[in-house]
Amino acid sequence: MFQRKTVEEVTEFTKAGGGCGHCKSAIEAILKEVRNEKPALTKTQEILKVSKVIEKYVAPELRKDNGDVELVDIDGNKIYIKFAGKCSACQKSQLTKNYVEKILKKHISEDVEVILV
Repeated sequence: MFQRKTVEEVTEFTKAGGGCGHCKSAIEAILKEVRNEKPALTKTQEILKVSKVIEKYVAPELRKDNGDVELVDIDGNKIYIKFAGKCSACQKSQLTKNYVEKILKKHISEDVEVILV
């Protein structure tokens, strides 16, 4: 069975999307679903996802020692964080950064790189 791979192929075969074109984004979403591709997150969605992981898994551990962590920015696979409380002056901040990176790699993506600012 021939599988249509592009919006243009689907439009040519079914005529869907050939008129006003408003349904082309829906066709693309269906194609991604068929190909098991995850839709790209918006910057806001990325920030919320990373923030949720930090709040659930990282911050509670740091707060046990009167420390904390703040998400500063995300740029591609780079996640910029800043330590607060006792973590901001800790001599072992590199170890803590590595811990944060390990958690984010586990829950977000293996491609994540954490940068301490």
